[in-house]
Amino acid sequence: MNNQTTLKYGDDCLKISLPAGLNRRVIAPADTPAVKNIRACLTASLESPVSSRTLREKARGAQKIVIVVCDQTRPTKTADYLPHLLDYLNSCGVPDTSIDLLIAYGSHKRISDEDTGGLLGEAACSRVRVHHHDCRDEAALVSLGETSQGVSVRVNRLLVESDLVIPTGGVMHHYFAGFGGGRKMIVPGCAGLDTILANHRLALNPQAGEGLLHPNCDSGILDGNPVHEAALEAARTAGEIFTINTVQNPRGEIAHFVAGELDAAHRRACEIADEMFSIEIREPADLVIASCGGHPYDIDFIQMHKGVHHAARAVRDGGLLVICGEAKNGIGSPTFERWFDCPGLDETAAAIRRDYTLNAHTAYAMKKKVERINISLLSSLDPSFVRKMGIVPIDSFQDAIDEAVSSLCRGHAALIIPRANKTVISIPY
Repeated sequence: MNNQTTLKYGDDCLKISLPAGLNRRVIAPADTPAVKNIRACLTASLESPVSSRTLREKARGAQKIVIVVCDQTRPTKTADYLPHLLDYLNSCGVPDTSIDLLIAYGSHKRISDEDTGGLLGEAACSRVRVHHHDCRDEAALVSLGETSQGVSVRVNRLLVESDLVIPTGGVMHHYFAGFGGGRKMIVPGCAGLDTILANHRLALNPQAGEGLLHPNCDSGILDGNPVHEAALEAARTAGEIFTINTVQNPRGEIAHFVAGELDAAHRRACEIADEMFSIEIREPADLVIASCGGHPYDIDFIQMHKGVHHAARAVRDGGLLVICGEAKNGIGSPTFERWFDCPGLDETAAAIRRDYTLNAHTAYAMKKKVERINISLLSSLDPSFVRKMGIVPIDSFQDAIDEAVSSLCRGHAALIIPRANKTVISIPY
């Protein structure tokens, strides 16, 4: 008799069967209950903020407030709490006519007006003005100097011209910024392309000869992480800020609201997320079977890489990762594929240092993974591109799993990670 497991793939689910006698372990975050009353929990966070005056005090007398919201790649349930936030601001004496919504795309693709209604909720969209940030729109950007790391700061002028900026967003682990949310809603979320490039480039190790990637640019690391530190410094130049962070449970429901000062509230939310989603395993496995988390976490390969990055941590050197992610929007970066034309890691590293582009470090990180482990991928990507990355494209997830299980040595275990996008693996050494 076989054991069945369900893994998310795009908007669908894959049911896979595993032999009943297989030594296996499912690696998944513990369930956390969703908040029962979103309005009440949101209000409590606004009136008991972390290291800040209350939102009511900050909003008093404001003539213009900008609420920054996540784009389609971040499923943060904005539509569930946005009407309550607008109502709260109304109760503070701020009418809807004084409020703008700004979608933080970073360098991501803009969505249609119809999809905007689905993302933010038609009710909220009908109440306030909605703006779509464009990192290439020079007229929409304003320069604010440089960070101490040398990052030239240019952000959407709506932020600078407002009395109060309210970045909202979900907090989860991020494979080179440490965690998402918080300051990332402004930089890179509402920054110019040159600022985004300069900030992301800090993921490179400044010490040549010690590896291309900065050792502190990894999931769960904020202290000493230059990408995080520069983004925070840059975001603070955007004006008066009161941040609202959400942390979702494994099912994608809002489990926590944490509001207040940009860094302090974000760090509190990061602590919660780390406790929820970091899982220690005793040793890496020969076989790991994983999902990148389904839509929108697998909307394109750049988003999928977060799940690949986490799952790969659980695979021993020379082991196999069988992973699924739809990538219905393709690669997700026009400059990603070119780096796989470089013949080796050293050549790739040298080329990236000479001519850094968005997601160049992601390509390098991917090349490092396929040098260490074997990866088989079910996706809708062009198989020739998958092979170019050094990954084996597969047509049947079940067949790939059956073949992998049959080659396992007796007594060796398989790990299953249903939500690799949110599951951060640590191994004590």
